[in-house]
Amino acid sequence: MTHQVKEQLLSAGQTLMLNQGYNATTIQQICEKAKTTKGSFFHYFKNKEDYGKAVALNYWEESKAYILSAPFHQLKDPLQRVFGWIDLFDTPDADPNTSCLLGNLSQEIFQTFPSIREMCAVCFREFSSLIKKDLDAAKVKYGMTEEADTQELADYFVALSEGALLMSKAHQDAKIGQMALRHFKRYIALLFYTSSKT
Repeated sequence: MTHQVKEQLLSAGQTLMLNQGYNATTIQQICEKAKTTKGSFFHYFKNKEDYGKAVALNYWEESKAYILSAPFHQLKDPLQRVFGWIDLFDTPDADPNTSCLLGNLSQEIFQTFPSIREMCAVCFREFSSLIKKDLDAAKVKYGMTEEADTQELADYFVALSEGALLMSKAHQDAKIGQMALRHFKRYIALLFYTSSKT
């Protein structure tokens, strides 16, 4: 068995689950798409639930690598980096059918497969912690006090980015999600710039 086979299995499941969900995706479909056997599948994963956790984590690791490669992380002003986070998700050519696998899985299996739900929660917490670092730095730079809870703001952003995807898909209009992100950006600007002048 090679590591490449495991990567093929994870990639296959990610594509299938984004398109048709966790419950509708079978091990047979996964193996066929990955061009491998069930023996290979069970060499790496105990069962489908164990595999679902691995797919969720792999999806997040790929997403995190993409996010952390964005140029805005090089900006010196931490508030501009916060704006960079928002702008990264507010893309003018966004596809209204774009999905987040973590969000999809959380909605589909939160009652039936708690271990996958918890893996999604772990990934979301790490997502939140990444933007919180820039919010913390901006809070110091702009002299914010207790009125700005950076953990709550970071969680707000994660919830908003997920909700923007859902609204865009439901209405088949990416502008709805973009509008929500831009409102959040204006709120952050008002919160920090007003505080720095008081």
